[in-house]
Amino acid sequence: MWHDAIKNILVAACIGLVSVFARADSAQELALSDLTRIADRIDVVRCVAMAGRWQGKNIVTDNRLLVLQNIKGAAYAQQFTLLTLGGTASHPKLKVPVKMVVPGGAALNLDKEFLLFSKHMPNGDYQLVGFSQGLFSVETDANTGKRSIPIGYKLLTNQSDTQSTILGPTPTLLTPDGAQVTIRSIYLDEMIERIQKLL
Repeated sequence: MWHDAIKNILVAACIGLVSVFARADSAQELALSDLTRIADRIDVVRCVAMAGRWQGKNIVTDNRLLVLQNIKGAAYAQQFTLLTLGGTASHPKLKVPVKMVVPGGAALNLDKEFLLFSKHMPNGDYQLVGFSQGLFSVETDANTGKRSIPIGYKLLTNQSDTQSTILGPTPTLLTPDGAQVTIRSIYLDEMIERIQKLL
């Protein structure tokens, strides 16, 4: 019982410490040109391993990434580790798992693909540019095999409403009162072309 109370206190304390760890530029909205300029690396990756650990009073996750396509930076590296704030790690004294969730933070998923913008930090770690702004999930269409990146949501008021030609497939999420909410996305190849024009 007291373990649960202590775990809850630790989670609340970890969330409170996020402001100390977060960089100031992560609170600013970054355009694609900003992400591209700031990043030391831009890669399409698959997350192949994850391990949470304590770093001072924060929990961080080491995400081992397999490079599927390098767009900017160290093309020679087939794998690298990206450090993200948050995750799950065993408390050093209590020996119970503690989970730290970071509002606005990025969390990768094992065996999933991502387009990411990362910065090589002075201590040797790679971290995302702009917190979660530097991470895009890559989804593969089961029918066509085309890969796309969800870029937000759009409420369609009728069937004739169309999207810009730069957007890819729009799978329907739900239909409230005749309107459709769809996922807006851009094909991965088109996103990479945009990035390459900014290099």
